[in-house]
Amino acid sequence: MATLSYPTFDGKRESARFSLLDPEAQLRTYVHSTTLNLRDPLPQHTRYSEAAGQAYTRSGNLAFDALFALASSEMRQDAVSHIRDGNYKGGEPIPCACFETGEQWHYVWTRDLSYAADLSLAMFDPARVRNSLLFKLAPYRAGVPKAPQVAGTKDGLQIVQDTGSGGSWPVSTDRVTRAFAADATLRQLPPAERSVFARQALAALTNTIENDRLAVFDPIDGLYRGEASFLDWRDQSYAAWIVDDLAAMASSKALSTNVAHYAAQGLAARLAGEAGDKERATRYTAWALALKKKGDQCASLAG
Repeated sequence: MATLSYPTFDGKRESARFSLLDPEAQLRTYVHSTTLNLRDPLPQHTRYSEAAGQAYTRSGNLAFDALFALASSEMRQDAVSHIRDGNYKGGEPIPCACFETGEQWHYVWTRDLSYAADLSLAMFDPARVRNSLLFKLAPYRAGVPKAPQVAGTKDGLQIVQDTGSGGSWPVSTDRVTRAFAADATLRQLPPAERSVFARQALAALTNTIENDRLAVFDPIDGLYRGEASFLDWRDQSYAAWIVDDLAAMASSKALSTNVAHYAAQGLAARLAGEAGDKERATRYTAWALALKKKGDQCASLAG
């Protein structure tokens, strides 16, 4: 048995315990319990197993091996053949060999997928991550012409922005987190599949970057507007007063979101270079370097 103990913000201590159902088994089953009251009404103990054909660890640290197995188990649970959401197609199942977001969210969400893919999913199942990323691209609807004020190609293919605290784009602009996932996936796909996905990624990134430049870039300070990313809910990432002043959140220039814009521009520059598009590569390299410089300046404290 292994126990992890840690202090809480209110001066208490909580613990998590891990044990093996059969210590001699080649593929282990772990029993995991916690003293912490869970946020959702779930049992405070669970059981999960390693699976044949999936990665597992034997680090000598039971808690580490158990948590690795937990992550692998949850990855398998999120791997689905259909996704659904009440806001789309009347809640009917939509065929997609994708990763759904979780137990309570049976759809693909750009930011959740992107961070998870960058952290691990793209390494373990790059094809499914690719499918999920492609699902979160959208052109204009049939019969909808491109407005003259809008940048990009006629089809309008862009990354879909998830909803956020104050709505969707341009209140939230972290759809560019897709670059983290796309970059990680490109490193894992076989050459033929990578070539196709790289072209798709560059097309979507270009339209997205160009329209973000029009709508949410501030040329005065060189930063991008939009709600903070990663912790994407106002109660987690902003002061309590923001609930009554969402305009302040929409006009904020979060470090996390600007890092995502930087990553998107950098990836687009590299993919354009691979495609032999020197003009686009130069353009996005310059934008990325300028944004990095501004971000470094804003994040530095005067000495």
